[in-house]
Amino acid sequence: MRYAHIYIKYSFMLLCSFYLFSKLLNLTVSKKTVLISVLFSVFVPFPFLYIRLCLPSISLFVLTALFFMAALFLHRVTLNTALFSSIISFGISCFLFYISGLFAFPLLYLLFNLINNKFYLYIFSTFLICSIQLILSALLFHFQRLKKGMPFLLQQGASDIGVFISLLIVMASSLTGLYQENDPLFAILIFTIVIFGVLLFFWWKRSITQNYIKMLQKQENEALIYANQSLQKEIQTLKNDNESLSKIIHKDNKLIPAMELAVRELLSASQISDSEINLKNKADSLLKELQLLTEERKGILLSYEKDSIYSVSSGLTRLDALIHYMSQKCYLNKINFKVSLNADILYLTQHIIDETDLCTLTADLLENAMIACQNQPAKNILLVIGIENGHYCLTIFDSGTPFQSDTIQLIGKIRITTHADTGGSGIGLITTFEIAKKYKASFYIEEITTISMYTKKISFCFDDLYIFNAYGIKIIQ
Repeated sequence: MRYAHIYIKYSFMLLCSFYLFSKLLNLTVSKKTVLISVLFSVFVPFPFLYIRLCLPSISLFVLTALFFMAALFLHRVTLNTALFSSIISFGISCFLFYISGLFAFPLLYLLFNLINNKFYLYIFSTFLICSIQLILSALLFHFQRLKKGMPFLLQQGASDIGVFISLLIVMASSLTGLYQENDPLFAILIFTIVIFGVLLFFWWKRSITQNYIKMLQKQENEALIYANQSLQKEIQTLKNDNESLSKIIHKDNKLIPAMELAVRELLSASQISDSEINLKNKADSLLKELQLLTEERKGILLSYEKDSIYSVSSGLTRLDALIHYMSQKCYLNKINFKVSLNADILYLTQHIIDETDLCTLTADLLENAMIACQNQPAKNILLVIGIENGHYCLTIFDSGTPFQSDTIQLIGKIRITTHADTGGSGIGLITTFEIAKKYKASFYIEEITTISMYTKKISFCFDDLYIFNAYGIKIIQ
């Protein structure tokens, strides 16, 4: 019973490490795995107490090694992944324990000065600190950046710095067993653990950002390859259509004069004596020839027209249906509409923005672009969903009229529309800004001054910056 508080400390530390291990690798844990982890955390600290008392300077390294073997047995991961993840998990667990101690210090300081029974106070204080430790462990993965853990641990060599920092934390934690709480060296070790813990979290955040950028670059390269292949297919289709149309023109150059001559003969025959039956037969024969030519051209022209309308697939049924609908509207309004999807749209909707919000945003921005182009001599719209500066962006280029200065000052603050006469309500722009706020995205309106098919560019970027800028003017403070 004398060392009950030490047993509680390392039992909870192991339990916390098992939890962190599974969360860092984003593993699905079964009930059997949870049960074995709990039993391991309950029984292993008993023999470990002897090691802690005899060899305190290396005791936590022994416990880390035992934890590594248990994690390797419970989870189907490679040896390197298990080793690195075990060290980092245990290092974070040690750091959280001492951080929890700092949180609980004011209350414990008061209790130790008011209550004389130190034995129960030690047990209570250790249990309180360990409870805070578990709570902090769970709260870690509620942050947007950290909720997926450390997927980069699965990559060879991606965790070397993190492992080194974690080993320093474990070593400093082991050395605390050599000193009393009132010893200055104990305080220095605690301060060292906190510093290394903060460095570990900075490394964690930086590694996630770098891993995210690398993944986006890889997806962008794959998307570019796919787009290039799609473009080659489209070029080949256009070549085939052009060849078919060329054959029609070549045939028409010979058939149309012949048809013209036949019509002339028919008209001439109607003016001289000829039986009605003979005229009707000639007319029927000519009509069949004309119908055959019409049907032949109709099929080819419809195929060509279909290919000229939106045919790119995002892999999302609702988004594809929306863009196809918008392409039809543009076609009917004689607007030249193009689409370029240069990134993994499925990843975008699975990890960054909900598909419903993406469809709403796309529909609102395209509708605004179509309205802006209505009275313009050149009507061009380009929708681009891709990656700019390492972040997903939805961009609309159009040849429409620019925003007025008074509109820019009020945009995003109140409902405002530039086409109230045609039923505009301003809800679209307000909705766009609500979506930007929800996902901490940035909204840019830029003027295109170079010679181009387009006059302005509207970008919606998921960069966590939450910036609103129109023609260089900040819209929302």
